[in-house]
Order: sequence, then C-alpha cells, then structure tokens
Amino acid sequence: MVKITRDELVNLDDGSTIRSFSRDTGLVDGYEPHVAVVDEYANAKTTDMIETLASGQVLLPSYLTFIISTAGFDMNVPMFQQNYPYAKKVLSGEETAERYFAFIAEQDNVQEVDDPNSWIKSNPLLDVDIVHDQITDYFDHKAISSTC
Repeated sequence: MVKITRDELVNLDDGSTIRSFSRDTGLVDGYEPHVAVVDEYANAKTTDMIETLASGQVLLPSYLTFIISTAGFDMNVPMFQQNYPYAKKVLSGEETAERYFAFIAEQDNVQEVDDPNSWIKSNPLLDVDIVHDQITDYFDHKAISSTC
C-alpha cells in the first residue's frame, strides 16, 4: 500500500506523498501541501518558509499548517516577533481566530522557574511516566553544569 524511498512515502492507492524538505525554500516552491509541518520554527531567521508554504496552499479547498518548536534562544526571530505574540492574543481572547489553534507550554511567571512542582506547565511530557525520569535527570544535569 505504501512505497517507501529515501526521500518520500507514497500512498499507492491515491498517489499522496509525504516528503521532508530542508529549510531551503527553493525546494518547496511549486508544491501544494495539504498538510505542512514546520518543526523547530524558533531557528528560522525569516518567514520565507511559512510564506512559501502558504502560497502553495492558497488554491487548496482545505489545508493545515503546523508550526511547532521549543522556545529557542534568539528573541529576534519571526516566531518571537510575530507568531508568539499573536498566539498569546488568541489564547487570551484578545484576538478571535476561528481557524487558528495555539498551545503554549510555559511558566506563569519567573518565580515558578525555581519550583519543580510547577515545571509540568512548561514541560507537559513530565506527565508521561516513561520519559519523566529522563527529563528530570536532564534538568538535574543542567543545574549541576550551570553551577560549575
């Protein structure tokens, strides 16, 4: 039912494909992605990829774009300058966007950073038993290495 190659998966029944692309927008131009997933968007320095994907979706009757990312460190990138503030407005009710879903996992305030009992707010995977210890071990290691 599925043909698997190095670069794509092809559904042999309907011809639909799943393909990954690099950040090179030239490789994406010309496609009409019904579903697009942009991962680690905090690392994107421009909105070029989002704009290229959107231009390919403009004639589709329905489409879906996921933008997912951890926080990152550069506060001068599109995710922090555009997407994050807009998502916060949608979540607070300040903006109405019926076709927009946002989920932001973060602490409510800076004081909570020092409270391990509140870390699940910014790390929802702490609620998954099989990775809980791995995550907390990572936090413990980071705390030790930052004090050295």
